[in-house]
Amino acid sequence: MIYYYPNNLAEKPLIAKYWSITDLCVIAVLFTLSILSLMVFGNGFMFIVMALYMLFSAKLADNGSLTKQAILYIRYLLTDILIFYWR
Repeated sequence: MIYYYPNNLAEKPLIAKYWSITDLCVIAVLFTLSILSLMVFGNGFMFIVMALYMLFSAKLADNGSLTKQAILYIRYLLTDILIFYWR
């Protein structure tokens, strides 16, 4: 038998590659609310809220969150200094 272990056993497991189980529960509730608001009020504002939450809560396995990566690259575009810290 072959067992596969993650590199860091202390980190939280990611479900669906980018989100934890709590993030997926929040996304499911936001999706339900956005369907209800689309049916009742006829606007898709909650879909935008859900998409923003999905974007800002997504985590990468090696580099932290997508938000941190975006801030790092925007800082690089504005200042031409790219700083990486060795762990």
